[in-house]
Amino acid sequence: MKNDDTCGIITIHFGINYGSALQVYAMSEVLKKYYGRVYLINYVPKRYSFKNRYFEKQSLLGILKCALVFPFRARYQFIFKNFLRRHGSKLHMFLAKCLCRLANRYYITNLLKTHSFLVMDEQNRRMTEESANVSIEEQCVAYLPYKFVKSSFSSESIDLPHKYVITSICRFEFPFKAYVIGLIGTYEKLRKAGYDIQLVLIGDGKGKNEVINRIDLLEESLKEDIILPGVIAYEELEHAFKNTTLYVGMGTTVLDATNYGRIAVVAALGTYDIEVKGTFLDYPYEVGLDSGIGTEGKLLEIVKKTYNYSADEYSNYVNKQLSEVKKAFDIEWFMKRILENEERNFCINEHKFAKLKFALLSKR
Repeated sequence: MKNDDTCGIITIHFGINYGSALQVYAMSEVLKKYYGRVYLINYVPKRYSFKNRYFEKQSLLGILKCALVFPFRARYQFIFKNFLRRHGSKLHMFLAKCLCRLANRYYITNLLKTHSFLVMDEQNRRMTEESANVSIEEQCVAYLPYKFVKSSFSSESIDLPHKYVITSICRFEFPFKAYVIGLIGTYEKLRKAGYDIQLVLIGDGKGKNEVINRIDLLEESLKEDIILPGVIAYEELEHAFKNTTLYVGMGTTVLDATNYGRIAVVAALGTYDIEVKGTFLDYPYEVGLDSGIGTEGKLLEIVKKTYNYSADEYSNYVNKQLSEVKKAFDIEWFMKRILENEERNFCINEHKFAKLKFALLSKR
């Protein structure tokens, strides 16, 4: 095109939409490369004006609709601008949560009737039962699949660190994973009780300053044995676990600790206290724990019990833990659980081949 040509482009959008505004701006920047001058005309027909859209020639149903949508549409109007700037996102989030809960309850209830619904652990099961107001049987729990590398650990392969080291890996997102704050308090109590231990907190996040502030409250002699490595790569996990005696955490990290032959403890979420029920051997089906169930005293008891473990005692314990955990989380068990759940969906009289196929797969 020549620079003296005139080019008119019409795009249908609404000016209050931020994405549309960016689209127009981007288009104008491109056109400037070909034309010396670019004009933007934001034309809004009268029938689309706010006044006409909501208050002229409305039926009773239309007026009711206006009353319902007005708070959302009016967010861009001057009189509600400041109010919605402060509270609009909270209102939208509240309504979204209500709608999602109703939708989830409807779909989960119907999926359970068809035996086509599975949850990944006991905590997820409890949360789903509470939110959807349903009862989920144990057969519908297919634990998070994990591929374990070893079948057992010898006392020679354990290679424990010289000092008793408590490690935790998590993102510092509080109060969701604020148990690390409580863990610092437990470390302080153990050190004052005469236990020579080290605390390693691996991770990062918005709550890092809270972690640092809690450490600053400790005596100078105690601060030296708290290590904050920051974020580490997944490939560095093996080295981190080899320098660990007791792992405290939740989710897949306790599976990682078990995979690398370390005693693991599941901590509760959503609390600044450290709450523990027992080791992963005691509760091998739970990678998440709700607050209000465990206690700090249980963690102190575990540390005192395992503090003087020999290599043989430690290897025996982690082998038992690995054996029990694999029954729930090993990837082979995961497929078996899915097949057990799916068996109820087969109509045996009509699909004899399905029954034969299920029997063959179940024996694998």
